Amino acid sequence: MARYFARIIRAVIVSSLGFGGGIGLLTFIAILVTTGKQEAVPIALQAGIIIGLGFGIFSAALLLLSDLTSRLFAAQGFKTEIWELEQEREVEVQGTIKQARILSRNALLTVPNVKAVADENNEFGIRASVGASWKSPGENMRVQIQPAAENVWRVKCISTCLASNIAFDYGKNFENVESWLKSMNKRSVDEQTPQA
Repeated sequence: MARYFARIIRAVIVSSLGFGGGIGLLTFIAILVTTGKQEAVPIALQAGIIIGLGFGIFSAALLLLSDLTSRLFAAQGFKTEIWELEQEREVEVQGTIKQARILSRNALLTVPNVKAVADENNEFGIRASVGASWKSPGENMRVQIQPAAENVWRVKCISTCLASNIAFDYGKNFENVESWLKSMNKRSVDEQTPQA
């Protein structure tokens, strides 16, 4: 939760400096061109700070509300780690490593907007990339398979943003791992159910 609020503060600062700096420079140039007076610097600084802070707070509040709305809608009562950008889920699978890999790979293919799924160099990892949407420029997903007991595998799915400096992901990573987990659970039940 603290990291989430740190990202909000960072968004306010970046928006304030960017927009406020532009307004300050525009005000400075406008005063110099129209009047030629040397008092342009303090007036431009004051205009840049006031308008920049106003814009930064407004844009951060708008982004925060849209991010919270989408996160809480996606969560539907699930509260653990919802504020983190990187989301992960874990499930135990019975069977061989090959069965666990097939199950994990097929579950990755059901994630909405998945573009590519590739095996890693070892048999314990799978990577996937999720395409861009209005919520984010895309995400990377990876599945790690670890032995838990004999013929029992601990399968963990992690979804992260492509960009490391992103402040809001609008619950997209959360949706990715939840979609993967639902598919894993459904496929595990289907495999264990005897066919009539």
